[in-house]
Amino acid sequence: MTSSIYARKGTVLIVVIFTTIILVGTTIGFIVWFNFDKNYGFGEIVIHKDQDFVNRYDFPGSGTINDPYLIADYYIDTNKEVAILIEETTKHFLITNCTIRCPYNGIIVRHVTEGTARIENNEIHTSANTYAYESAIEVFWAPGSQIINNQLSFLSSNDYTYGIFVSSSMNSWIANNSCDSQGVGIYVTHSDSALIEYNFVEICESGIYIDSCDNSITRYNSLYFNEFAGVINSKSINCIFHHNNFFNNSNSHYYSYQAGDGSANIWYETSSNEGNYWSDLVWDDDATYEIDGNGNCIDLYPLQFPVAI
Repeated sequence: MTSSIYARKGTVLIVVIFTTIILVGTTIGFIVWFNFDKNYGFGEIVIHKDQDFVNRYDFPGSGTINDPYLIADYYIDTNKEVAILIEETTKHFLITNCTIRCPYNGIIVRHVTEGTARIENNEIHTSANTYAYESAIEVFWAPGSQIINNQLSFLSSNDYTYGIFVSSSMNSWIANNSCDSQGVGIYVTHSDSALIEYNFVEICESGIYIDSCDNSITRYNSLYFNEFAGVINSKSINCIFHHNNFFNNSNSHYYSYQAGDGSANIWYETSSNEGNYWSDLVWDDDATYEIDGNGNCIDLYPLQFPVAI
């Protein structure tokens, strides 16, 4: 059964779709949209090619860097596998000011042209009630992506959830995001030259996990009460970590470190000789802080006080 109420631009459009599919059991999908900018509504946003931005959804914009296709100001409540999926595109687009509630994946972007994806100022809540790998925001093979100022939370976390998952996307910028109650707050893998800065990650299994991301910078992040570690770096070289705040991470019985690094990387800013703040460090003028792991890394210039971020 489908019922729709259409209104002029500037009013609230409500589209309620009930879909019942009988396979082995019964699945009921419930989608509610509140659209403040368009004069028609639709279900989940699924874009498989450039033409879909206009022909399927009529999004504003022209797809250029200065006038990207705009997916903005939507409230999406869905039981589907993904709320917004964009793949195999070459045009610039911006997903912004959307609120998403879903049990699985919030936004997935994959196989898009370098520098065309921007995901900013969204609020995503997922229930994550299965043992599949689920992400509030997932970016795969989308180099140069910008993931900025999003608020991400899970209503029931497990080890298989990610706030932000970035894979095979070099030169990505991940900044000013807030992540809580995930398996991993921010997971970046096989994405060289990533810039991870000004994020707030708390109450996750691991705060920031970096895997095989050479020449990356992780700075000005705040890591609070993450169970296993605030930051873990694996198989990544020529990386720099500085001006991060580590507060009471590693509350697990199995691990006892705030940060771990398997390679020989630098844990301070070389230009200022300033490192990171560690809540468990007993401070004195000659203090250093050892990073757990096979990299034998040392923060030679730990900070006496937290960084004002």
